[in-house]
Amino acid sequence: MIEGLEATKKAVKEINEAVEVGKVTEKQIDEAREVYRPAASESAMLYFMLTNLNSIDHMYQYSLDAFVFFFFKGESVHASTTAVLALLMVLVLEY
Repeated sequence: MIEGLEATKKAVKEINEAVEVGKVTEKQIDEAREVYRPAASESAMLYFMLTNLNSIDHMYQYSLDAFVFFFFKGESVHASTTAVLALLMVLVLEY
């Protein structure tokens, strides 16, 4: 019976250590995710803007390849992802 309790204590200690490692890993993942959030927001705005342009006129229909082209063109024009409005203005004016 004592051996069973010792084995249980050892298992609990290993589980607690794994939980602590998991918490550290979770924090690292959260920090890495936040780095991409501005780019994801900007990309979503650009994508929905391009897909909704066909409601203005049917000639404004874009494929995913066109979206990727505009996205990378916008990135090359503006290095900052915080200037969403300026990026969209440049894209619209250049098109």
